[in-house]
Amino acid sequence: MSRPRINIRMTPVDWALEIICIAGIGLTVFWIASSYPKLPDTIPIHFGSSGVANGFGSKSMLWILPIVMGVTYIIQTIAVRFPHLFNYPIAITEENAARQYKNQVLMIRVLKPILVLIFLYISYATIQNGLGVMHSLSPWLLPVTLVFVFGTIAFFIFRGFRLR
Repeated sequence: MSRPRINIRMTPVDWALEIICIAGIGLTVFWIASSYPKLPDTIPIHFGSSGVANGFGSKSMLWILPIVMGVTYIIQTIAVRFPHLFNYPIAITEENAARQYKNQVLMIRVLKPILVLIFLYISYATIQNGLGVMHSLSPWLLPVTLVFVFGTIAFFIFRGFRLR
């Protein structure tokens, strides 16, 4: 049985989340561009789970972060146009399709700024480490990231069951 195709319109909340994402990506590019001349040629580019730098490389590696942010943002933005192709833990019917699609689209729209803000912090902290202002990432980065990402996913999955 094929799933119904429904156009999910953006709400003001959706637009606000998109603006946060675009601003976060723009701020990351601005931060890197404005800090780039001040950075040494070799900077920390990898941090262990404790936040301590354990890999070093060229400062040009900083540009990978906004590229990954941008590509991830674009893929997620395209994906929300096709909610009928997502995996759902319940059967999608004509009766529940709109509710389920809206729930999953909102999940992706909430995850996008979470991921952008995580990358923004990593970019900022990497620059600060390169400049010698900071000497590690926050040890809370990994647990907070895991809680926000998996907590958001769990929330929307449980919400999907309630919206049957």
